[in-house]
Amino acid sequence: MHVAVFVIDGHDIDLYPDAEGAAREIEGYGATSLDYFGGDGTVYIATVEGPEWGPVTLHPTQDNRLDDLVRLLRREAEYRGLSLPPETPDDPEAIWGALLAAQEEQLGRRRSRRRWWKRGAKEVLPKE
Repeated sequence: MHVAVFVIDGHDIDLYPDAEGAAREIEGYGATSLDYFGGDGTVYIATVEGPEWGPVTLHPTQDNRLDDLVRLLRREAEYRGLSLPPETPDDPEAIWGALLAAQEEQLGRRRSRRRWWKRGAKEVLPKE
């Protein structure tokens, strides 16, 4: 069974379909300084095979931080100034999906305002 993996570097968060996909993407660069959580809360540890830039392997631990991951993702939404729908469950992948959808919606509003401004602001400002 493959579990999605969140790779966290401060406010830079990426979601990969599984540990192998995340490890391939990381390729050794600072791999041991990043945080890795499975979508089920499992904590992963990275090892770099060979030189500093060598391949990375993610190893699951017995540690589970599901509650911490849920709190972290909800706080990330707040940090980005995004409102998640109230019905968003305490599921990391659902929260991440809602966060990305809210971010995309916010970017769409910004683009509408920008187009409005470029038209010389002669029309009524689009509603939020």
